Amino acid sequence: MKNNLINKFFFLFILGSIFSLSHASITEVHSLKEISLENKRPNMVVFLDVDENLLLNAHHTPQPFRYLAPSHQSHRLLEPDIAQTTTNIKYCVNGDSGKVFMFGLTKRCLNWGHKMIPDDGHEHLQQAGIPLSRQRFKHLDGTSLCGNPYAGFKNGVIYTAGQPKSIYASGFFKLTGIKPSRIVFSDDLMVNIDDMVQYGKKNNVPVEAYHMTRVPLLHDFVKGTKRDTRLPAHFDPDQYLHDHLDVFQAVAHQSVTEQFNFAQHHYLNHGKNEGRFSGYPQSFTPHNYLAKNHDLITYVQHNGLDPVTFAWSHYKQFGHRENRPF
Repeated sequence: MKNNLINKFFFLFILGSIFSLSHASITEVHSLKEISLENKRPNMVVFLDVDENLLLNAHHTPQPFRYLAPSHQSHRLLEPDIAQTTTNIKYCVNGDSGKVFMFGLTKRCLNWGHKMIPDDGHEHLQQAGIPLSRQRFKHLDGTSLCGNPYAGFKNGVIYTAGQPKSIYASGFFKLTGIKPSRIVFSDDLMVNIDDMVQYGKKNNVPVEAYHMTRVPLLHDFVKGTKRDTRLPAHFDPDQYLHDHLDVFQAVAHQSVTEQFNFAQHHYLNHGKNEGRFSGYPQSFTPHNYLAKNHDLITYVQHNGLDPVTFAWSHYKQFGHRENRPF
């Protein structure tokens, strides 16, 4: 009798494990390029985490990684070819983008502060050519979700205002009538992945989750033990590939680790001698750059240019090669 109970319990445990595995899978990846394009089906919903997945935002990046976000821009794309990568995902169901729903999903606020200032993350994604599902839900732009005035939908991005992502994903499904056949979910936080996996189990929706580890990996290269000590202090392999797409194309189909290693190798063995831009020195400021280069001030005034924008651009294209003071 006792053995029968043990065998029955073991059978139920195995059955439960099989059920869980069939409804959720979690894969650790460094790049969105590693999202599988196989075995996808119509009415699949893809959620791409905006922060620390697609964009590093100067205002929203966590403090330990703040130095990775550019101080002279409001955002930075983490992968130079992100538009191409996400387009492949959008067309992975029989080459028909209309069969795949793709949204940005972030815990940031649609409207923040007492003045209800709108967020602009969705604008950066559109400018970058990320093919989110915008047009078919354009009539919902600015609509709040779950009765929360700080959360809502705008231009393909769902803002959850710090609340669990699955709650607002579910709220958006109810609002639009979407019945997902599968959810593909990427995030850098396991707590968010676990939340979405539980939602899938509860609603009998298969969840294919990807734990993104690109930012910690980038941190290891920029400040960690994987960094070549001969590199300048400001060198960022990810940004180097972003600035020199011909270099990136040579390793576009390799793993992120191989890409970063190649970026270091290329700069030290080729890029430095070629005068390639390796990044802005930490002490660089547009004001000081112009103040120490009076010919540039004259040029800016004569042509009616924006001095700040011009300073960043000029140093990147010419100033670093000319060894101009900053």
